[in-house]
Amino acid sequence: MNRIFYVLALCSLWIVLVADLSAWAAFNTYPERVKQEYVQDCMRQPIPFAIDIPKEGRYKHCLCTFHYIKQNMSYTEYQSFDQIVRSGQMQNVPANYIKIMEDGTTQCARRYLMGVGKIR
Repeated sequence: MNRIFYVLALCSLWIVLVADLSAWAAFNTYPERVKQEYVQDCMRQPIPFAIDIPKEGRYKHCLCTFHYIKQNMSYTEYQSFDQIVRSGQMQNVPANYIKIMEDGTTQCARRYLMGVGKIR
């Protein structure tokens, strides 16, 4: 009898966890157009150092940065961040959003930009 209760309790817990994960996944789903816009905007940004980066390297860097953001920021948080940036009010960007952007940019730059460009 205890074993049946235990199995039923585990099944109930599993159902709750799956439902919660499904709800979170739906909540945190970034539309494809957002990824495309982010990568396009990223590729248009000037590189802050005197180096020419091949287009493929920049694309990979921008895509990597987007995926880092997606893993570390809910879509709702990203929308808030994007709205602040587009309004030109960078001083209002929360510190945790800035850290996510800096960490993602740095990690992806190490992966895709270091050693692939030519010094101007």
